[in-house]
Parts: sequence; C-alpha cells; structure tokens
Amino acid sequence: MLPHSTFEQLGLFIRPGLLTAEQCRAWRQQAANAESRPGRIKRDGKALQDDDARRTQLAHMTDEDNARFDAQVEAVRPELEAHFDMALGPLREYRCLVYGVGDFFVPHYDVEDVEGEAVIDLQRRVVTLLVFLNAPGDREAPYDGGDLAFYGLLDVPDTKQSGFSLKAEQGMLVAFRPDILHGVSPVLSGNRYNLVGWFHEQPSNRVTPHDP
Repeated sequence: MLPHSTFEQLGLFIRPGLLTAEQCRAWRQQAANAESRPGRIKRDGKALQDDDARRTQLAHMTDEDNARFDAQVEAVRPELEAHFDMALGPLREYRCLVYGVGDFFVPHYDVEDVEGEAVIDLQRRVVTLLVFLNAPGDREAPYDGGDLAFYGLLDVPDTKQSGFSLKAEQGMLVAFRPDILHGVSPVLSGNRYNLVGWFHEQPSNRVTPHDP
C-alpha cells in the first residue's frame, strides 16, 4: 500500500480522525441494527442488482442521520474546497455501506461511464466523500480484505489497470473526484463499514446514476 501522502500528491484529500472511535462505534451499531437492502449499479439508464459487479448492503439512514453526517463533514468543507479548487454545493446521496464476507465492488466510476470512460459533465457529482467506520486491525470491529483501490492515478501509459490500495483507518475521511476509477476488493472476514456521500455542483441537487 502506498503512504497517504502519495495519494494526496496524486489528488486525493485525506483527513485522519474526522470521527472519533465513539462516533464510529455509534454509526456501526446503528448500521448493524438498521434495515438494509442490496447495493445496486446503474446500467443502460436502469438501477439493477448485479452480484457479479457489486455485493454490499446499504443500511437505512434517516433524515436525522443524514443531517448528522452532514454536520460532521461540514467542519472540513473549507479545506475540501481549497483542495479541489471549487465551491462545493450540498452534500447529497448519503449512504451507510456494510460489506460482509465475500462482498466487493468491481472498479467503477461514480459518474456516467460511457464506453469505459468517465464523463463528468453529464452528471452533477463533483466530489466523492467516504469515511471509514472501522479498519483492519481494529480491536472492536476488525476485518480483512475489503481494500479500497484506485486506478489510473499515474499519467503513465499502460497503467490504467494498475490499482493502488489505500490503507484504511477508523474515522478517516477520503475525498476524490468521481471520475477516478476505484473499487473494493472482497472482504475476507468481519464486516467493513463506511459512510459515503457526494458533493454536487452548485446549486443543483440532481440525483445521479450510481448507487455506490
């Protein structure tokens, strides 16, 4: 795995410790007790379940949950805007994801995928935001596998299929442009929990196709 500093040099925003251990524990407990549904993908304009491309559960989040997540992220909005050099619109499309044993997500974009290329201007998402609620090696809720990997970060020919895994830390925030190819390797043991949301363009709040 590459050090976090290398990912930051390649355009990602990383903030360790955005959430405390207690806050992460509360989110995990809530996710474990919440109703859930399988994650879906978008294909040919339709949302569908494809277990060959993605297996994960989306724990139900209430409006109060969405507001709480929004408030926890808002503290770093100025840093995010400076990093991505843009004024960010609202945080939308809140997700609490639970990856169990065998769950994964093949490499994908968080915007429209046209013939294998991300087309950012077709969508309103401008920044993907993810918060790890646990990590391998944690005392309370460890898991193995489930690596978040990024592809095509280096502007070098024939490296688009080379993935670089990011070391997860409990409570750490990771933000990146949604036209970066990324995926999650299969979880080998335990449950992997994370929160996800997307900043949209101002002032639109149009919902976009993926359901990661």
